[in-house]
Order: sequence, then C-alpha cells, then structure tokens
Amino acid sequence: MGKLSLTEFASKNPNTPPGYSAWLPSIPEWPEVLAGWQSGISQAQIRRWLIEDRKYDPTVATRNRLAYLSKQYPRSNRG
Repeated sequence: MGKLSLTEFASKNPNTPPGYSAWLPSIPEWPEVLAGWQSGISQAQIRRWLIEDRKYDPTVATRNRLAYLSKQYPRSNRG
C-alpha cells in the first residue's frame, strides 16, 4: 500500500484535536510571567528565571515559546 497524500491522511484521521494550545499560559507561573512582561521585564529575563529559578528545561522554555508574549500581548510604543 502506497503512502497517503496529506488530503487523504486528513480525511482518514478526523479525530485530531483542533487548534493549538500555547505552552506558556499552561504553566503555574503564567500570571507572574504575564504581569512581569506587562511591567517591562524582557523575554530573555523571564526565560532565564524560568530556567534558573523555576528549573524548567531550556529545551522546553524556549525563546520561541516566550515569543508568545510579544505576539499576544504586544507592548505599546510610547515615546
């Protein structure tokens, strides 16, 4: 049996959960992370805190996952 095209695969596997769930809002520290971000703490500082203080694996607390903050909660350009 040959390989399926993407369309064929999708039609045969309709039970895939829809959508994407961001990692950052799922962690217990999320309220503190969001408040820190909104008060001016950088993504790099937040990432270091998650890794060094909260002991998240660096391969889990990635820069890409922290970029969620600037995408969903952009800071206004004041000044």
